[in-house]
Amino acid sequence: MKKLFFFAVFLYLGLPAIAASTTILEGRITKPGAASLSVIVYTDYLVYNSQTFEINLTKEGKFKTDIPLEQAEIATLAYDNQYVNIYLVPGDKLSMEFEGPRLIETIRYFGNTANENSFLNQYYKDYSDNRSFNAFDKMKELNGESFKQFVEDKKQKQLAFLNEFNTRKALSSRFIERIKQMREYEDLSMLIRYPMMHRYLSGNKEAKTEASFYSFMDKSTLQHDHALNLAAYCEYVKDHEQWASKELGGIRQDSVTSTEEYYKKRYQYARNNYTGQVRSFLLSALLIEAFPYVNVNSILPEVNDYRALKPVKKNSDLVEVALSRAIALSPGKPAPLFTLTNLQGQQVSLSDFRGKVVYLDFWASWCGPCIGELPHAKKLKEKFEGSDVVFLYISVDDDEKDWRNMVEKKEMAGVHLLSKGFRSEVPMAYNVRGIPSYWIIGRDGQIINNNPSRPSGKNIAIELEAALAVKESLKP
Repeated sequence: MKKLFFFAVFLYLGLPAIAASTTILEGRITKPGAASLSVIVYTDYLVYNSQTFEINLTKEGKFKTDIPLEQAEIATLAYDNQYVNIYLVPGDKLSMEFEGPRLIETIRYFGNTANENSFLNQYYKDYSDNRSFNAFDKMKELNGESFKQFVEDKKQKQLAFLNEFNTRKALSSRFIERIKQMREYEDLSMLIRYPMMHRYLSGNKEAKTEASFYSFMDKSTLQHDHALNLAAYCEYVKDHEQWASKELGGIRQDSVTSTEEYYKKRYQYARNNYTGQVRSFLLSALLIEAFPYVNVNSILPEVNDYRALKPVKKNSDLVEVALSRAIALSPGKPAPLFTLTNLQGQQVSLSDFRGKVVYLDFWASWCGPCIGELPHAKKLKEKFEGSDVVFLYISVDDDEKDWRNMVEKKEMAGVHLLSKGFRSEVPMAYNVRGIPSYWIIGRDGQIINNNPSRPSGKNIAIELEAALAVKESLKP
């Protein structure tokens, strides 16, 4: 049973739904560099689809656009590889000015939500969990009770800043309440994740967490259907289900016979222990999470049960899209073709390897589990040296330098290609939702295994030998 590595990153805060409308966004950039800026708005919290609005500058550095919204949102404004969060309200107008090379340091806001936007800019600059409080370092260094105290102290400082800012520049009561809720749910998620993250970051796989550590769970509430428009709440309920199914339901990856069984049991646990729209959201999230890792046919009974429950349409539409993708990427289907650049700057296509077996690995330089597989991959390559197995690596690093440095540092043999970011074309084509992600592609370009063993797995050599033994005729 393989361990799965998931991550979730979010910079978005949704507020209560109001009538669909538009926000006018306008401004001026002095000393502009890039000729355009973009605004990114997330449209769901299951797969984090987003809309990107590209806005061109005039010769004077001015810009103006309408952004359609159904509810007040915190979106991301990107300019010349710089990013800030902006608070948008339907029917409102937000104006801004900043220097092109110094977006974060110089941005000024005008309009009804100028104070809220000024707060967000300073909050994420000076009070973010990781940049200002080094939360990941604390997860590594502190024991359970000390980490709980760290989270409480951090929260008090963040809320103190919220109150102090509000005395200087009045914020709307709705905005204040949502910031407090975001803070609460993000902290709860951080606490739930602590035991696993502490073992991983500290390298101490035997580290134990006392049962008393989870006393904070008694204070948390789950059945808040109205909060499902908060990214922080959605992440929290997913974290809660994963914790509860394991700690209360006894559903552990290392105690089941297959990935299919693991997800089937988690589905039933969520179905039986949550209600309302929260249950609908969790069942949707579980199915979407499961599809890339299971034989789709094996989980169709759960899919049909889910459909019979008449889930929220927005969620069910995303499940059906994910199911269609999973079917298209199942064994026997053609592997999506691609052409990417290698370390030497040359174009390499998947079709270049027709007639060979491709062991495809999506990875990144910052991914601990990916790097942990490299010693095993080295031994695997030695075993199959001289055979028709191609070890093909696709990095999803955003920074090309990080990719190149890690390949050189770890002396990684094989074919190396770069597809910048999880949202880039190739990871999206393969529905990569977590890394490392492995695939075995046959001599004829068809998928043989969409979830093979990792290099450290005891069966990977057998799986590759079986793929080599398939002598299908090559099609032009």
